[in-house]
Amino acid sequence: RFAAEGFTVLAPDLYDGRVATDGAGAGALMQAMKTERAMEIVAAASAELARRTGRKVGVTGFCMGGALAFAAATSLDGIACAVPFYGIPRADYFDATKVRCPIQAHFAKEDDWAQPDRARAFADAVTRHGGAMELHVYDAGHAFMREGDPSVYSAEQSAIAWSRSLAYLHAHLA
Repeated sequence: RFAAEGFTVLAPDLYDGRVATDGAGAGALMQAMKTERAMEIVAAASAELARRTGRKVGVTGFCMGGALAFAAATSLDGIACAVPFYGIPRADYFDATKVRCPIQAHFAKEDDWAQPDRARAFADAVTRHGGAMELHVYDAGHAFMREGDPSVYSAEQSAIAWSRSLAYLHAHLA
């Protein structure tokens, strides 16, 4: 979807070639992943993308990817903006004093895992420390952007979030 909107897209391999074939396998890979290693991979990928395109690089992701987009915003240089969707990183990568780029975050009102109250507190702290973070909370549940899953997908809220994220990315990566 991002490529169709004119962005050059690179999806880094965070699992070193390992591939899950079901939900349990995906959960096991996610649990085994080390944030430090993931940040090394994202840093290398973003540097390569910038080298190849000569353009600014943004980071986005959903759920675990959203958590990693936050982590990139607080730990990596060379990122022009981050657009995380319903993901909360480890506490040591969720430090408002370390935010290095503007963030536009998207959360669901009904989410027991990526709780919007935690995102609100983080956004307030980012602002207090001179950073920039937009926070949008949608009348939906976790994974509301996952179009292929009718149990969670919200077409209306997804369309709003998609429109906002595209405008933000175009503004910060132009």
